[in-house]
Amino acid sequence: MKVALSGQCDPIIDGDSFFGEAVLGAFGGGIGAFISAPADVVVTRLIKQQSAGGEDGENDMGPIDMVRAIYAEGGVGAFFNGAGERVLYWAPAIGIFLTAYCQVRHALL
Repeated sequence: MKVALSGQCDPIIDGDSFFGEAVLGAFGGGIGAFISAPADVVVTRLIKQQSAGGEDGENDMGPIDMVRAIYAEGGVGAFFNGAGERVLYWAPAIGIFLTAYCQVRHALL
């Protein structure tokens, strides 16, 4: 997005400004958080199963079985449980991080 904005004659947001870096970072962080939500649901359920299971681990499901179980419980939507919360957490966090990183980079260059 930053490259696309830099190629425009009169961009909506200056990608190299403090505000532009924050907005673009938050947007990218939000998209990344939403896209990675299904993997996070599967990993969280695998960890939860491991901590709740017995010591022998004979009933533990693998990743493929866990994906099937989650799909059986709620369809595709079940993979996005908590996606809104992830976006609300990661969008500002990545916006702040990218802004700080770019400001330090600009100061050192």
